[in-house]
Amino acid sequence: VDTAAGELAGLRDRLEGRLAIGVFPTALAVLVPRALARLRAAHPALDVQIREGGTPTQLRRLRVGRIELATVAVGDGLEAYDLDGLDATAVVRHGRLLLAVGEHHRLAGRGSVDLADLEGETWVVGRGEDPQFGVWPELAQTAQIGFAVRDWPSRFGLVAAGLGIAIIPGILRDAVPPGIALATVDDRAQTRRDVLAVTRPDPSPGARALVDALREEGAALAARSKD
Repeated sequence: VDTAAGELAGLRDRLEGRLAIGVFPTALAVLVPRALARLRAAHPALDVQIREGGTPTQLRRLRVGRIELATVAVGDGLEAYDLDGLDATAVVRHGRLLLAVGEHHRLAGRGSVDLADLEGETWVVGRGEDPQFGVWPELAQTAQIGFAVRDWPSRFGLVAAGLGIAIIPGILRDAVPPGIALATVDDRAQTRRDVLAVTRPDPSPGARALVDALREEGAALAARSKD
């Protein structure tokens, strides 16, 4: 019955066919899947194909037509990617960076911490193709790095085990597993990040619909982060 209902809905839907998109790993944890759920509810006949990878790779794929939409993170401390000739829509604005610590860490349970509280801590940082989340920017010269790992599950596992603390982007807060506590850092110079949905100047109706879904989910994530 569910299959038949989906097929009937697809017959009534003006959007159909395949939509290939490129996504950087952090956006694929929460933001993009929830946006795709919104898109599927409205346009069940649209078949979305995901291409994972770093931002430089995704922008190359977009320019040669292998994908129709790429997600891109921009902001202080990030590379200024060449978006000339492309259309960029901000789907997450001024995303905050958060501090992740183990649930038994001395800073767990505090909604906000000062920079001085982070002195002497061991950090878990990322490594990979894209610019990664390292130590808190103000402490980059003196901080001790305990581990540099490629993916978020590894970082979360190390933090939950009490082997270090880490920075995570606000769009990832709903993906944090049990055993980790989050806090904001009281730093006037805190780095802010935006997430862009980038298309060619003549996006298909499916790509435009996904941009709208990403904007809606980005607004929902921002609202939840204030609760």
